[in-house]
Amino acid sequence: MPQDSGSDESIGLYFLPENEGADYVQLRESDIILNQPKTLKCLVPASLAVGEKYRIKVVTQFMHSVRERKTVQSYLSDDIFTVV
Repeated sequence: MPQDSGSDESIGLYFLPENEGADYVQLRESDIILNQPKTLKCLVPASLAVGEKYRIKVVTQFMHSVRERKTVQSYLSDDIFTVV
């Protein structure tokens, strides 16, 4: 999974509900525990509804170099997560 980094305002980690019409939840930077190129660990927000299904979306400008991308890239998880 890519790093959550860059200067664009949309950069971040999002929980996107599978239920249409429900709002997405953007994670606060303080909730990201580990942010490395292949590993991204975070706390699950308490505001996520129990029983609801979510996908994780990462929006980043990270590149495998010192520079950041000019354009924002987003990655949506294939897996669906259920809050218990």
